[in-house]
Amino acid sequence: MKKMCDDSDRLRITTDHNVVMWALVFLWILTPGAGDAQASVPMPSLWMDPVNARRPQTAPFPEPLISSVEVKQKGIIGAEWTPLTQQQGRIAIMVESGIYDAISVSLSTYTDDLSEMGFSNTVIAISGDAEYLRNALATLYNEPESLVGAVLIGELPYVIYEMNQNWGWGWEYEDFACDLYFMDLDGEWLDQLNDGQVQPDNGKLDTWLDDNGLEIWASRMRTDNLTSLGSETDLLNSYFTRNHTLRWNLLNSSLVGLVYNDDDWEYLAATDTSNLKLLFGSGNVAEVSAPEATTAEDYINQRLTADYHLNLIRSHGSPGGHGFYKNGGVDFDWVLTNDYVSADPVAVFFSLYVCSGCDYTTSDYLGGIAAFNSDANGLLAWGSTKTGGMFLDEYLYERIAGGECVGEAFKYWFNQVKHIEYAPRWWYGMVLIGDASLAASITYPGDFQPNGRVDLYDFAVLASAWQSRPGGDNWNPVCDISDPNNSVIDQLDLAVFVENWLRGVGQ
Repeated sequence: MKKMCDDSDRLRITTDHNVVMWALVFLWILTPGAGDAQASVPMPSLWMDPVNARRPQTAPFPEPLISSVEVKQKGIIGAEWTPLTQQQGRIAIMVESGIYDAISVSLSTYTDDLSEMGFSNTVIAISGDAEYLRNALATLYNEPESLVGAVLIGELPYVIYEMNQNWGWGWEYEDFACDLYFMDLDGEWLDQLNDGQVQPDNGKLDTWLDDNGLEIWASRMRTDNLTSLGSETDLLNSYFTRNHTLRWNLLNSSLVGLVYNDDDWEYLAATDTSNLKLLFGSGNVAEVSAPEATTAEDYINQRLTADYHLNLIRSHGSPGGHGFYKNGGVDFDWVLTNDYVSADPVAVFFSLYVCSGCDYTTSDYLGGIAAFNSDANGLLAWGSTKTGGMFLDEYLYERIAGGECVGEAFKYWFNQVKHIEYAPRWWYGMVLIGDASLAASITYPGDFQPNGRVDLYDFAVLASAWQSRPGGDNWNPVCDISDPNNSVIDQLDLAVFVENWLRGVGQ
């Protein structure tokens, strides 16, 4: 299935293309009004393709033959009370009807994991169009138990949003998949504008009217088009197995983050590093940003296989890969999706500031390759289905550092930046690929609150669950830190707690 790429396989775009790219950067800086506040708005990640293909228009989702919804499973939280107060609420797991039976056993493991994290959940097999799916989520949200997030599994519908946008070098048209449609459950989405290629009643949304922001988060698990990795249901079953293992083990290991910013975003590296330090602590973030240090060779051979927990990448690219300038910007060397497959990356999380890197409507898209490789650790990627990319992401990392799952942090980030004038062209394509119920911040064994430190508050939680077993009145699964299969809170858990006593207190 895997084939190592040698130098002859690696595609390069050289002088002529880079002259154009640097001219665009120059125009970006000098054009009046380009990107609003020039000092604070970075260079967008632009479309660059290994074979110089132009960005295609987004293919519409095929019209479903039937519309149906059926509740398959329900999960309640693993204890009547859990100290993970920021990991509570209900998650809707929406599964393409045609693949439910093939992954139902794995889904049971997944729902058990969610329950022990403090999430109630409901698994629904669904068939229908995008409006039908959104209405089903809205119905769940408006029930007394409400809804905090949704995981969309399989080839479920999407909407296409279209716009004319100006990055500073003239107006251009772009259409793209927009999952914000499923996160906003009370706004109005219209297909009404008549402006060049943006046309009314053409099946593409062009107007979003909403003052409240996002109500829920939604992440997507689409694997039918990841043929270089394997079959759709095999990848999903493997994913939930890895999710179960890494959720309880790797998330409590020694964690390190990576900031890898190519030339156009070198100046953002200090801010990105500060953000990741909120998650992993001072001294636990590797920063690579000098223009001649960020290269495809270094990233493939030294970074993808290194023991990082979260890789934050800023570079130009497309769904098939991304790349890095070298030799003073003369050469642009590629990191292709095949390189991700061959390397089996160690990182669990990927922040992909890569143009269209998370466009799940395309085959073997980068975000999916990073999240669903059965031989790697990846579980979640976030990025865009269009030009642009995430910035002002201190809002995201502050919330993750506070113990929230990535989905909740993503929702909070977007609601803070939604009303900025340039938000549509920058962020309407932002998506989550994988399981956004995961927490990405450092969690010391014994940090039961969690607040990034092991202290007396955590000892009180451990004491309240002492000698408890599953089903007992005081059972609390988060205190079972010695061995997830032990199923009793005893001296073994106390020993792990003592080993971590006061960790994080000085940070």
